[in-house]
Amino acid sequence: MKHSEILAAGICGLLLAASATGEERTVLRPAVMRSGPGAYYEAVTSVPENSRVNTGEVKPAWINTVWKTEKGWLPDKAFQKPKAGLDYGGVFEGEKGVVVSSVDIAAATKGMITTKFQDRYKVDFAVADQLDGIRANIELVQAIMTDLQKSSQEIPYSRLPRQSFKNNVILRPDAETLLGRALVAHVATNGLSQPALVAYVNAVAAAVGAKTERYDLTYRVGVLREAGINGFGLPGGYVLLSDGLLAQVQDEAELACVLGHEMAHASLFHGLREFTKRGKQRRADSVFDELDSISGGGSDDEIEADLDRLAKTSYLKVIGGRAREDELEADLFGVAFAASAGYDPNAMLDVLQRVSEKGTETDVFRHHPSVRDRIAVLQAAIKKYDLGGSGKQRFADRFRMQMAAVTATSREQARRPVGPGNE
Repeated sequence: MKHSEILAAGICGLLLAASATGEERTVLRPAVMRSGPGAYYEAVTSVPENSRVNTGEVKPAWINTVWKTEKGWLPDKAFQKPKAGLDYGGVFEGEKGVVVSSVDIAAATKGMITTKFQDRYKVDFAVADQLDGIRANIELVQAIMTDLQKSSQEIPYSRLPRQSFKNNVILRPDAETLLGRALVAHVATNGLSQPALVAYVNAVAAAVGAKTERYDLTYRVGVLREAGINGFGLPGGYVLLSDGLLAQVQDEAELACVLGHEMAHASLFHGLREFTKRGKQRRADSVFDELDSISGGGSDDEIEADLDRLAKTSYLKVIGGRAREDELEADLFGVAFAASAGYDPNAMLDVLQRVSEKGTETDVFRHHPSVRDRIAVLQAAIKKYDLGGSGKQRFADRFRMQMAAVTATSREQARRPVGPGNE
């Protein structure tokens, strides 16, 4: 055995010994403890910043921990100090001297979304509740990941080009979830369809989501009852694909790439960065003073105006006309996430080509860069950054089986007589 191999083995042994005996560490950012090593496992509890935990077994990106009487898995980023940026967490903690967002964020985090927003726009939060209620089929997720394992690869995302942005966006999960729920309610007015596909689509999403830069975020996917070719990647990990977009997908790799694209918008904070650039920020002596001035001192009309800006102005680009740079970046990172999981990134080119041939005058793609431009840029990027690799999977058969099951279910429901118990 070479000296370097002996040294590596010795270091590995020391690390295993340390993890076996347990090491006390400090959580440097709020994190969700999971029942297993992945964001698709059930949440056990939320662990606050500066908590002391005992650590044990280490798996890729996840660490087995004990906090007080709770046992579970924390993402390794929980032990990494967040970079300086725009910290919206202060609207919950009342910290002094923190940069806060525009009043739209403050209004949302104050809980007004479910009252004023709902009353003003007559939206129904039932769809958001449906997405929140999705629980991953762990066995299906693990089966998909096992099939992908032989073709998965670690892609250093740091070498992929991305937009420069002066500030990182740091948002507490609870605040981000509130924003995501509001936007889901706003765009999913026709409700969700294809319930028979929920488990499968979300299992593929879990496999791809585990490879995103926000692997600790639980991505929840719903299919919109909408014929247009639309897709939305919203704050909080909410992903919505329209019936029309799903109809353009012909295998699992294509589905993975489409999901990866929408996850990239959330993972790279595109919506929140755009929101930050468009909204005004100010440093308050006390965040709660600002909140009080908005919610207590302001009139209902002012609050409604704030929410109107959230839904109609500040987030206009988030739910419709994203910046060209955001869209191209989401294409690149979306296929990188899918390729990292083990899928063929060229599948995204096939979807885009199909969409281009169909025409996109009546849907959200009209706001994006031309599909022809996206295909050209993405083709060059896949080659330049060697994202294709070898042995990448498409899983067309499994996808067809899942779609056939949905068709069979739909036919059975159509044949079922309407009556007591069958409505």
